[in-house]
Amino acid sequence: MNFYFKKASVLLCILFAFNSQGQTPVSGGIYQSTTWTRSNSPYIMTGPVVVFPGAMLTIEPGTKVLVRETGNGSSVGTNYLEVRGTLQMVGQPNLPVQFEGETLKQRRDGWYGFKIMRSQGAVLRADYFHLSNSFYGFFVDNGVLPDSSVFHQCVWKTNGYAYSAFNKSIFDSCVFQNNMVGISGNLVPTATPWINVSNSQFNGNDVGVNPYGSHAVIQQSSFLNNDMAISGIGSIEVNLDSFTNNRIAIRGVQGKVEQSVFFNNNRGIVDASGIHIKNITLQGSDLGFDLGENCILEWSIVTNNDTAVQINSGLTFGSNYPIIKQNKICYNSQYHVVNGSNLNLNLARNCFCETDSASIDAKLYDGYDDITRGLFNFSVFDSSCTTVLDVVEKVYIAGTQLTNKSISGKSQLFPNPGQDHFYVQSPSPIAKITARNMQGQLVTSLQNRDYVDAQTWPNGIYFIEIQSGNQREVIRWIKK
Repeated sequence: MNFYFKKASVLLCILFAFNSQGQTPVSGGIYQSTTWTRSNSPYIMTGPVVVFPGAMLTIEPGTKVLVRETGNGSSVGTNYLEVRGTLQMVGQPNLPVQFEGETLKQRRDGWYGFKIMRSQGAVLRADYFHLSNSFYGFFVDNGVLPDSSVFHQCVWKTNGYAYSAFNKSIFDSCVFQNNMVGISGNLVPTATPWINVSNSQFNGNDVGVNPYGSHAVIQQSSFLNNDMAISGIGSIEVNLDSFTNNRIAIRGVQGKVEQSVFFNNNRGIVDASGIHIKNITLQGSDLGFDLGENCILEWSIVTNNDTAVQINSGLTFGSNYPIIKQNKICYNSQYHVVNGSNLNLNLARNCFCETDSASIDAKLYDGYDDITRGLFNFSVFDSSCTTVLDVVEKVYIAGTQLTNKSISGKSQLFPNPGQDHFYVQSPSPIAKITARNMQGQLVTSLQNRDYVDAQTWPNGIYFIEIQSGNQREVIRWIKK
């Protein structure tokens, strides 16, 4: 009997030890400094946790917290972690702190999120963490956190409002996946960028970034399979980003979009007003651009769409007309440009990759197709898009030039900076292109070409010599 009693006792002790190490239930108030350790995780938040003033809750790297779902995350009384003192949850690159729903992994409102009570002096120190299944993510009661928040390799997955920028917020190598809104701005004005994103991914969100009256700088990041990648009021600076398979890539914001690629989005950049688009590649969209007042589209390649560019119907006489120049707008199945307004516009500094004016005009929808629309003037370039063969002037437009024999007066490289290739546009046929690195070593030499493949080149600065006609130009090109 003793043998079996002892054996059963040992087994019970082992099970108790395994259960203790396997999960630690937590709820209620934290009145003195407390640490949640990796060795005791996962912690199960069976009810709300409140960190009171004067206390600090430290969550060690690698610690996992499972939050018991209590219903709609926007309802009062649901599960949350409220901070009135200090919360320190700083993980490590390979040991993130993790918060997620206990069982309902596809819910965006399984629990409320973090309540940061700045009105009571709350302090938040958070980095290298994963956050899932909350409705509000981080909610700050008085709207502002001090200083800047910097997040590295953080993951927000399947939340309602994943992160609202209550101070200057910096995201480096983060992931926003399947959220209702990934990053939302704040209407509080600031002279510096309110949101700064680099090397990050936005996948499958309803809205990836909503500046919401703020300014967002987004660099070297990707937007894939979002309903709307960037949408809302506010301003943006987009540089070296990619947008693929989104329903809408960019909607309704002002600012700059440069050196980025747009592939197979239903719509590219729409409801645009006051936006400067330069050196981008866009293809595979139902509608590439919907341009309104104060818009500029230049030095871009817009190909293989249903309709490449639409002029917004809201433009009227006295508006600051959109400027469309120095682009390649080619091989679009329905229209290159549709005039939704009654304004006359000049498209003469764009190449449509066709040498027959009737073929080009068939894909320019203007007053010749609908008498309520304004007219387009345009040029016919040769197949290299360097020399004007013909000019079609349907209407006189004061202040425009139709007789230029090239897209620009000097050679240009785009995209610049670039990654694996660049194009050369020159006012004269290109005879030779020579590339040298910073040490003066020859990298490549090409004849009668306007496209340079740089996939095998190391990242760095190159000097591109262009010989066209009697001219010789040297332009610096950066590979990133």
